[in-house]
Formats: sequence, C-alpha cells, structure tokens
Amino acid sequence: METSSFPIDFIDDIVRRTGKEVGIPIKEASVFKYDVLLSYESEDNRENFIELLDGELRSSKFIPFKAENNGVDGEEDGTSELMDAAISRSRSSIIVFSRNYAYSPRCLDQLLKMFEYSTETKRLVIVPVFYQVSKDQIKMQAERLAALLPGMYKKQFEWEKVERWKEAIKGVAQLPPAVAFEGAATKRHLKLIVEAIEEKADRRPRKQQQKGQLAPLFKHKSK
Repeated sequence: METSSFPIDFIDDIVRRTGKEVGIPIKEASVFKYDVLLSYESEDNRENFIELLDGELRSSKFIPFKAENNGVDGEEDGTSELMDAAISRSRSSIIVFSRNYAYSPRCLDQLLKMFEYSTETKRLVIVPVFYQVSKDQIKMQAERLAALLPGMYKKQFEWEKVERWKEAIKGVAQLPPAVAFEGAATKRHLKLIVEAIEEKADRRPRKQQQKGQLAPLFKHKSK
C-alpha cells in the first residue's frame, strides 16, 4: 500500500512517536508537500502578479501550490478533495486579497477552509497580502466585505455558511500583512512577501544529511 493512501494525521502521529522514542523533539511532521499555497481571485491577477510571485518563491527555493494550475479553479465550492489535500500538506498560505476576492464563493470557501484548519491545528501559517489595496483600507475593506456578504449571498447559501465566511474574512484580515499596495507590484513587494514567509514559516528539509543522519525538520534563517 502506498504511503499516500494513509491519512495525513496518521502519518503525523507515527513521525511524532518515532521522534520521541529516539530522542528527537519533533514539533511538526515532515509530510509537507508544499511550502506555500497561493489563494487568489484569478480575475484580479493583473500585471501577471501571481506568476511573478510564484517565480520569486521558486527562486528562493520554495515549493508553491497554485489552485488554478492544479485543477482546482472552477470547483463550485472551492474545496475539492485536491484543495483539501493541498491545504493539509502546505506549511503556509498566502491569501491575496483584492477587489473581487470576497465576491467569489470559491475563494471564500478556500479562505474558510484555510482559516478553520489553521485555527484548529496550528499547522498552517496564513500570510495575507493586500493587492492594490492601501494599508489604511485593510480593516475598512474587511468590515465592508463582511457587512456586504449577507446581502450578496443570502439567497444562494445558508445563513450559517455566510456567517462563517464573515468570521474567516475578519480573522484573516486582522493578521499582520506581508505587504499592502495600491499600484503596480514591484520587485520590492515580491521580496517583502518572500521575507514574510521565511520569517513566519520555516522551510521544509531539502536534502537528507550525509552518513545516515536525520535531516532537520526546520531550516532557520541565519542571524
């Protein structure tokens, strides 16, 4: 039976117990497949911002996951089995808030799934980016979108779901942003986002150490 057929939590438990038995403190299992999950509204992807960010992450040796390029875009509820698996196997998530992000039920479902997973498990680090939205508008935008949601979606979705969307938007919008900007994305914006990921979410191990030693589960930045 292939390892991928086992639930992630089951694998995590084995890794943690094995580490404890051999005297290695393990805070997280080394089962992460992606370093960064990118959540965004494709209609707002102007100036190839997502592609530029994806390239910057890859040049910094991160492994990103983009929903659009992995068969997730177009899912009615935004939380297909593939998306669920990507969330559970990602160390961090960059949520790119933009003008139309909260108008997409697919994005809202992804946001809710990531927010609840992060809150419950503490395994997923969420880093918000406010794309073409000023820093002063961050809180205002979150409050405005939260206020608009019931009227926008009450005829299409259950009230309980809309309320959960509202809480997820407000919860994520209150997190420290990596960057917020109104104009075109610059190289500096991209570097600030990558630096936020480096600071908030340690990288997964890249290579096993030589001579049978175990690779460290975390790679910290040099001071």
